[in-house]
Amino acid sequence: MGIKRVLVRSYFGIGDVLLQTPAIAYIRRVLGRRVEIVHQTMEVNLVGKNSILWGNPNIDLVDPPCVGEVDLTINLGGYQHYSLPELAAYHRDFTHTRMFCDMAKKALPENNRWVSKRGLRPVLYLKKADRTVAKKYPYRKTRVALCRATKGCPQKTWPVPKWQMLAKRLRKMGCEVVAVGVDGDFHFKYSDLDLVGQLTFRETAAFLETCDVFIGHGDGLAVAAYALKVPTVCIWGTFADPTHYFDDVRYIKTVGIEMDCSYRYTYDYTTWLDTPCIYNKACPCITGVSVDKVVNEVHNFLAR
Repeated sequence: MGIKRVLVRSYFGIGDVLLQTPAIAYIRRVLGRRVEIVHQTMEVNLVGKNSILWGNPNIDLVDPPCVGEVDLTINLGGYQHYSLPELAAYHRDFTHTRMFCDMAKKALPENNRWVSKRGLRPVLYLKKADRTVAKKYPYRKTRVALCRATKGCPQKTWPVPKWQMLAKRLRKMGCEVVAVGVDGDFHFKYSDLDLVGQLTFRETAAFLETCDVFIGHGDGLAVAAYALKVPTVCIWGTFADPTHYFDDVRYIKTVGIEMDCSYRYTYDYTTWLDTPCIYNKACPCITGVSVDKVVNEVHNFLAR
């Protein structure tokens, strides 16, 4: 009995799901087009045509209300890198998992590490309908989009006064400052255009294509901007090394202060959330980042 229907589950946030798209492409490459791939996001409240994976050619069915029977379930953890033997040991359905491993070895004998973010670019497939909204806001001058998410861990939360100073500096540089984000995110006092909460995630991503630079935290919009090759300045605390998640540093620069703390070396997501910050959430790895440092990275992108 062969594998005819596979369920792929993605966990954690929007950025994590986007970072797993190369693994989904790998699964498709191994299984071929005759196998139906069903994808289910476990903790992302984006379904149907609003799903970040809608339109992905490597997925046959995205977030169905009822999954039905499947031959194999593959769980993509947030920060886990599996080799094929590890995959076989991880999943309960060993018979079909072993069959998948054998197929993978034949398809890609040169590399059996099937899930690896390093060296792979995430992909986001936008449709014409997503880009229609962006046309309502014609490009006039150098455009910089800002997103200060109100939800997230303290290592990805730059202080509000510095965001305001940054927006003010960008306007003095002659840039059009646009605030983006989901409903509940921060509204900038010095923005020329406020789109916070007015667009879906996919529409916001399409709007970022019209921007010269995007500035945000290490979240879903930053990964989406990177996937769309939009120059991105990512303010991200201890995770100041972009090569752990992003292979092409031409399009992204992470800004933070390297510190010898538990967060710096904890790449397992569950352990990361359960590990208290030794600075009691007033994390100097990100609060210590200066406005000048961020502006310099913006200058470097605009000078290209």
